[in-house]
Amino acid sequence: MIRRPPRSTQGVSSAASDVYKRQALTVALVDSSATDNDVNDISLTTAVGDIAVVTVTAGDTNDVTLTAAGAITEDGDAATVDVRADELTATAGGSITLGTTVSTADLATSAAGAIDIDETDEITLVSVTTSDGGITVDAGGSITATLVDSAATADDTSNISLITTVGDISVVSITAGSANDVTLTAAGSITEDGDTSTVVRADDLTATAGGSITLDTTVASIEASSTISGAIDVDETDSLVLKNLATSAGSMTIDAAGPITSDKSTISSSSMIVMTAGAHVPVSYTHLRAHETRHELVCRLLLEK
Repeated sequence: MIRRPPRSTQGVSSAASDVYKRQALTVALVDSSATDNDVNDISLTTAVGDIAVVTVTAGDTNDVTLTAAGAITEDGDAATVDVRADELTATAGGSITLGTTVSTADLATSAAGAIDIDETDEITLVSVTTSDGGITVDAGGSITATLVDSAATADDTSNISLITTVGDISVVSITAGSANDVTLTAAGSITEDGDTSTVVRADDLTATAGGSITLDTTVASIEASSTISGAIDVDETDSLVLKNLATSAGSMTIDAAGPITSDKSTISSSSMIVMTAGAHVPVSYTHLRAHETRHELVCRLLLEK
């Protein structure tokens, strides 16, 4: 039996699984966390219209499922965590915008609309896909990007941005397509899964990390910086344009199956720089600097074509 609440669910709590279906939902408070047993899940569904979330609390082990014919929105209050759960599954016919405290997220849009998640802690992105829109995830802990994909619409606007204020970004598969861009910003390191078949696919890749950056890529260009301590190691499946690359305390290794080109960029490393290309390596007005320590300067070059 489907329970049909009033227009606004003004403070609903239950020790059993909560299910609501109607044309549109404004969710002021739904809470099933009193018994946190991985059984008392919450499911909200609209046949027509949006789901507007203020507070949905399932606890640490219960799950939340949101299914909207339209968009899934938040209240805009940064002090309010919109969804608390173990696993969050959200599907929308429009955009998905939520503040969360969840362990995992499985998110998808089936029509035009971006995905924007502000997570208070670490999060695993099990599957995050858009039909026509960008993807932005900000986390207060580490991000594991198992599958993140915005490539369905290759319009140079459906970009992907993952940011951690604490912790690493662990990449399994990030796909923006041949026209959209990817930006990775990690307080810690940016790492890959070691499987050469899973890569970052994008037009332009920008990666900034406090630690090391290790990635397999299929991108047109890369700009990367390790700001505190760590090496940069990139394995590219095709040709690659190098923009500005820098390490504060680490080496730099770039391997590409095709040509490596660098135009009016600065490539700077505190240690060794190694580049291996499947073809030529033309350089135009590129500053290339590398040094081992302040006592021993290995090389300092300005290469011009």
